Amino acid sequence: MKNDQVRGYVPAHAAAIAEQLLGMLDRTSLGGVSGLYLMGSIALDDYRPGHSDVDFLAVIEPTFDVSVLVDVHSKLAEICQSHCDGIYLKRHELSVAPGETGPSAREGRVTLQSCDERHPVTWLTLLRHGKVLRGPVPDRTWIASDINAAIAYSRQNARSYWRPWLDGYRQSPGVAAGYIFNDAEVEWGALGIARLHALIATGRIESKTGAGLHALTAFPPHSQLIREALRIRNGWRSSLYASEISRSNDFVRFLDDAIAAVTA
Repeated sequence: MKNDQVRGYVPAHAAAIAEQLLGMLDRTSLGGVSGLYLMGSIALDDYRPGHSDVDFLAVIEPTFDVSVLVDVHSKLAEICQSHCDGIYLKRHELSVAPGETGPSAREGRVTLQSCDERHPVTWLTLLRHGKVLRGPVPDRTWIASDINAAIAYSRQNARSYWRPWLDGYRQSPGVAAGYIFNDAEVEWGALGIARLHALIATGRIESKTGAGLHALTAFPPHSQLIREALRIRNGWRSSLYASEISRSNDFVRFLDDAIAAVTA
């Protein structure tokens, strides 16, 4: 089966970056990459050129020399405007629940022993939505996906990451003085917590846009803030708020309510 038939539609901008990464890996590792799957906004059909990262999951052979990744991703970052972020793992790791550490690449920098993205939501995303650039089609024969584990992880993520993140701002002098959350923070925070709620409430893995649409139904009192996050996501110019302070206050209130709902 041809790759195009397997992976579905991949935006040309993202495909070019992913193919460039794969070519660099092949030249360096001599066939040590047996699978490359596009994840994130590409897998969920919500990719925005120039705004979204190119997320991937690479399956490497046991003999793969991971030290070459530092140079590969450094050079790729020099020639690509979009970040190409992902993780490298061996196939046996996907056949069991996440737990091991391994190489990850983020914004051109490689960490060789990282827990980054090695969690049940990644395994579930690969199974349901991963787009194949190289390797077998994702299925349950080699991916140990567990929806209940993904839901449990999402609840814990809200407790251990999102709640401390919000409380850290609340306790800082900047917030007391009227801290203004910028566009990137509003989009990332509102749609990020909405994705957790969507998975817990529906069992679906939503894109950021899909999660925003879900949140409009799940949290009607916060519709203005959610629509503002979607406006930012889509690059529309005019804010729905006359005051940045009012928007920041609404943002904090929405996060409070959404985190409470996710952790209940």
